[in-house]
Amino acid sequence: MVDNIRQILAVGENVVVEFKRCGNGIKFGTYENILYGKADVPINVPINGALNERVLEAIAQSPGINRTQLANRLKVDVKTIGRTIAMLSGSVEHRGSKKTGGYYVRN
Repeated sequence: MVDNIRQILAVGENVVVEFKRCGNGIKFGTYENILYGKADVPINVPINGALNERVLEAIAQSPGINRTQLANRLKVDVKTIGRTIAMLSGSVEHRGSKKTGGYYVRN
């Protein structure tokens, strides 16, 4: 394991090694970092700009659509839709009850 870690660290500064306690041992994983503004963000973190636009378009095309329908249409997780809608709170509003209501683009 130590040799594997040395090989990973030799790749460069853009590699992060993450250690986690796993049962009686330690598990490690790696991922490459990219510079995003002033902070390092893992490469597998999606950029939300495109998703924000897709959510707004879907709501504009189908006013009253709910989170589950949006998730199915855009092929993302329902929680991702929830986080995206929270970011779009100035542009999107929920009308109706929690169970049967839906989202609308604000005027």
